[in-house]
Amino acid sequence: MPIDVIFEKNSTEKLQNNQFIKKYGTFILLAVATLAFWQVAFLKNGMKWDFVDAYLPARYFFSEAVLNNSFPFWNPYMLYGVPFYADLVSVFNPEFWIVANTFGYSNITLQYVFLVYVFLAGICFRYFLRTLASNELTALSLSIAYMLSGFTVGHAQHLGFIIGYALMPLVVASYLQFAKGLNSKSLLRFSLVFLLMVFASYPGLTIITIYLLLVFFVYYLFQKGNEKKVVKSFLMQHILVAAIVLAGSTVLIVAFVQAKPFLERYSGLTLEATLLNPFTVQSFWSLLFPLACTSDQAYFQTDPSMSNAYFGLFGLLLFLQAFSVKVKNKLSLVFLFSAISCGLVALGDGFYLRQFLFDYFPFMNLFKYPAIFRAVCIFGFLTYAALNVNLENFSATEKKRHTAFTGFLILFVLSVIIYSLVKTEAGLNTFDLKQLITPGNRALSRQQALIVQGVVQIILLVAWFFVFAGSAKKRAVLLVLLFAADGIVSTQFNQKHTVTGNVDPVEFSNYLKSEPKGFPIPGKQAIGANSDHAASNEFTWKNNNVFPKRVTFDGLVSFKTDAYYHLTGNYPKLLEAMKKQPVLFFTDDVRALADTIGLGKRTVLLAKEDFNSLKGRALKTETTDQMSINSYSPNHIQLQTETKHEQLLVFQQNYFSGWQVFVDGNKQTLFKSNFALMSVLLPAGKHLLEFRYRNNVVLFAFVFSVLVMLALSLLLLKQQCKERPTQKKYMLYVLYGSCMVIIALTALNRYLYAKNKQGLLPQIKNEFEVLKNKKGNAVTTFLSVASASHEPMPNADYQSFLDENMNVAGFGQILAKTTTPIFAFAWANARVSDEVLALFLSFFPDEKQIITSRNSGLIVARKHHAVDYSFVENFEEGNQSGWSFDWKRVAHDTLSGNCFYTFTESDEWGASLQFAVDSTTKNLSKISVLGDLRLSQKTDGINLVISVKRNKDQLDYYSTDLGNFVFASDEWSRFAGVKNYNFNLEEGDEVHIYFWNRKRISFDLAELKVKMEYK
Repeated sequence: MPIDVIFEKNSTEKLQNNQFIKKYGTFILLAVATLAFWQVAFLKNGMKWDFVDAYLPARYFFSEAVLNNSFPFWNPYMLYGVPFYADLVSVFNPEFWIVANTFGYSNITLQYVFLVYVFLAGICFRYFLRTLASNELTALSLSIAYMLSGFTVGHAQHLGFIIGYALMPLVVASYLQFAKGLNSKSLLRFSLVFLLMVFASYPGLTIITIYLLLVFFVYYLFQKGNEKKVVKSFLMQHILVAAIVLAGSTVLIVAFVQAKPFLERYSGLTLEATLLNPFTVQSFWSLLFPLACTSDQAYFQTDPSMSNAYFGLFGLLLFLQAFSVKVKNKLSLVFLFSAISCGLVALGDGFYLRQFLFDYFPFMNLFKYPAIFRAVCIFGFLTYAALNVNLENFSATEKKRHTAFTGFLILFVLSVIIYSLVKTEAGLNTFDLKQLITPGNRALSRQQALIVQGVVQIILLVAWFFVFAGSAKKRAVLLVLLFAADGIVSTQFNQKHTVTGNVDPVEFSNYLKSEPKGFPIPGKQAIGANSDHAASNEFTWKNNNVFPKRVTFDGLVSFKTDAYYHLTGNYPKLLEAMKKQPVLFFTDDVRALADTIGLGKRTVLLAKEDFNSLKGRALKTETTDQMSINSYSPNHIQLQTETKHEQLLVFQQNYFSGWQVFVDGNKQTLFKSNFALMSVLLPAGKHLLEFRYRNNVVLFAFVFSVLVMLALSLLLLKQQCKERPTQKKYMLYVLYGSCMVIIALTALNRYLYAKNKQGLLPQIKNEFEVLKNKKGNAVTTFLSVASASHEPMPNADYQSFLDENMNVAGFGQILAKTTTPIFAFAWANARVSDEVLALFLSFFPDEKQIITSRNSGLIVARKHHAVDYSFVENFEEGNQSGWSFDWKRVAHDTLSGNCFYTFTESDEWGASLQFAVDSTTKNLSKISVLGDLRLSQKTDGINLVISVKRNKDQLDYYSTDLGNFVFASDEWSRFAGVKNYNFNLEEGDEVHIYFWNRKRISFDLAELKVKMEYK
């Protein structure tokens, strides 16, 4: 065949491949991203760590605020309240507002947000390479490598990192177009894109990107040479961009300035903090063996999320190839320089460069984690490869080099496998390959990981070799498939370690849907009862109170006020005293800051000036003082008070710019109390108090920033319409259609949210009325509702909000004192715990009517129904109950003659019940433990524990604090503990039920009952 015919045929095939890739490249990226994270995409597993414990609580709270028409200024549900708007992991990110309004944030929507950003990383990198004239095959292949790099997989939990990584190529592409073109369109595009990164990305990555752009600025500035007019125009355009970006960032600047006096972190971190979690020298193993990073953290000397810099087996191969050939594009050297420099910075204290930046470069003291600099390494190395290697057109010499590099990598990987086999004591016999993909199993050892991934890498390299050696006809498709296979396999190897956990995302979502919508009025229990530990559940372990909406003193975020740090770090005894009080409390124990001896449970310390202003006032509290909260939201609380004397009222939220207090509509002085909190002088008599958070400066700045971004978007659209008049109508239709879709989804989301918030209230209202009409005074009605902002509300005999620890004791008191034979118990806009239901059914066991939905329900029940308990202990002689206890600690009630069991300060353990699971009990689904408890004073520290052991190893553990059930001291209160078994018990397992006197206090137990239910 003549050479010109062969050339024409090859050119035609290349053109067809390019057209196919150009047409379907976006869908290929979407498919690859979905397959790589299929456990996330198809809701097989939920994501873990910071994703659930930091990003989800923040976005969930934001969503709740927006859907309740409350601007997200203040989050009261962690750390005595935090200025939510001032966290520069910005709530002003457009994504927040779009998703919150159109779908609302849940764990599931946030998982899909993560997938969108992963996909966006591929889209942006492909767009970036295409703007640099990279061919379609190379651009798509390397985009897969970028999208599924170790940065993405390692930092799946750090959504802010993923966003910055995804947007970085788009920002750089827009800047390069701007620097070369210096026209209005490129100026508008770069300004808009960069503002998106400023608002959406982790600030550290934004700062790194700014310095990366500065390198390109210098490069292009030198290219302009001595052309003064050109240089002047170049500089003026940059000044204009800087002005636009600063104007668009107005709200962030205002938030930063307002928060800086309260947040020392905004003045800079210590060097030690900025060197935390580097990309260590040992982490270079991840360039070929990312699976190894999941094991042996002591060896890698950094967090597993920070040790993965994989940018694809074939990405590395092409980079080595590019490094060996003559530079084809001078701009690639700038990327190479930036990548190597950032690689050295990423080493942290392993190289001097990170400290040098900390000492001499602005803003480099504001963020942690040197390892995040590896984002630029991956970006730069892949770009260098793309600009110097053309996958579609290898010369004979280049093919030989490429074959040599492929062979070298095969030999290197093979030698690592052999070395690891020698080092691994038991070879491959010590682990099950299922460990690679099964969440929750232990990680492989480092040597085992090197062996397993090494075998896979050799298979991929051999396949790569044969693809290049074979016919060119299907080469493009096969190369894309190999890049996809590499990315998917490496992602799957690491996903259970840094991406997914054991949680079922659908069950997690149902849990969130059952939590209160809106903002429940805080209960009167001590704020210490609202700890993260008390609110822990099977889905989250930190910042748990954001979901049930409980005001609390603790949480796990780096965004803490200086006052909170000072209080918790220097005055732990004062903090413990404060935790024993509710969100709002009266006090007359007011002192100067220095007077910290003999702190009482209501001690309030004031600054000297504030303390002196109260001298001469006769502050005094009385047991008859009353307070009731009329309404509550994060930015506003209204309460009614009635006191006999003048005193101080303390609001357990952080003192911060923007808070104001009003008494009967008149603004009063707000005192900073106990170093961190707020208080106000309350006159005697009846008064209406309001604490309000107002920040009009931020609101105006936010509106201004939004207008700047809208103006940039509309001007850019106008430019686009001018350049492509034939597409003007299409672009306007897309814009109009997008707006209509967002409006429609927002309306639907708000409708569904309001419906979920209302729950079964209309039906409950009707059922209550029917019961009252039919039964009259023979029925008692009780309604638990998380928010009273519903119309019309059912007319109930009793109404309060119940959850695991709020008002449960009062509910038990009502049940104990109710004399009617029928009790109708209803709840709305929040689930009730199994313990509350068990408590109710212990008094009214005969269930006559049950209506339930996700977050609402109604149970109508009667008394006088025999219950078949499996174990009953009344501490009477001769009772064969199965319980074990010390008969010497049994006492008799002189009034009733009943027996009870005593705990003293020296008794840590007491009555216990233990039984082995057999063929009749292995299908156990629930254990309910009921009993009566009497305390000399209300306190916590008494726990009911239900545990399961298998072969002497603890398989399951449940504990509940019985103090939540006690409604009065020296009176008997009913308690309930419920343990559900969502797993299969096996014969021989041991179930152990016992009482743990954690704080060594005196109390009495009586009438212990255990009910067992089966599947």
